[in-house]
Amino acid sequence: KIKKYDFSSFNRRVTKSRLTICEHLNNKNALWSCGAIEDKDLYNEFSDLGQLLPKTVDAEFTAEGTGMKLSNWMIPSSYIHIINETFTFYNKNLLFLTEKTFDCINAMTPFLIMGQPFSLKHLQDLGFKTFNEVWDESYDEIINTQDRLNEILKIINELEKRDVKKVFSDTIPILKHNRDVLEMHNSQFSVTIYNKLSNLGFI
Repeated sequence: KIKKYDFSSFNRRVTKSRLTICEHLNNKNALWSCGAIEDKDLYNEFSDLGQLLPKTVDAEFTAEGTGMKLSNWMIPSSYIHIINETFTFYNKNLLFLTEKTFDCINAMTPFLIMGQPFSLKHLQDLGFKTFNEVWDESYDEIINTQDRLNEILKIINELEKRDVKKVFSDTIPILKHNRDVLEMHNSQFSVTIYNKLSNLGFI
């Protein structure tokens, strides 16, 4: 199935890393959203992008502090999704993944995660597969947030130069595996993953 966009990223709350990714995607074949910049210094840094915000895709943003609801068509409309997770800081005792990541797995769309260091490693610990055979995932081990972000931007540029349809096709076995892991857990998934994260020392 041909998809309309190469990349997607859906954001509501504004952070510097999210704005950087949206700015990066704005001149690419990408579907993205982001809330308005309220911080003056941040607006000055991203003034061109700021004029486009808030940018919604399907509906108005839900209230802060509640999960941002995505329509079923949104994530699968692109070949590669960039997940901007809630937290990006490093804490060896805390790793927090949200519905942003699991919605993408459920949508069977390959992804890059701008989240906390070792997010991919811990998805692997939970039984999921990631995409290190298709593109470089060493960014996951970079502790510094800005350095990790810069590496993700480089990977986006590299993927743009490739045949993204072929890239997506190469990830299909991984996507199917990950969907099976989700379905295996079914209604117990949130409890199971919480317990596994807790046992690993992240909650």
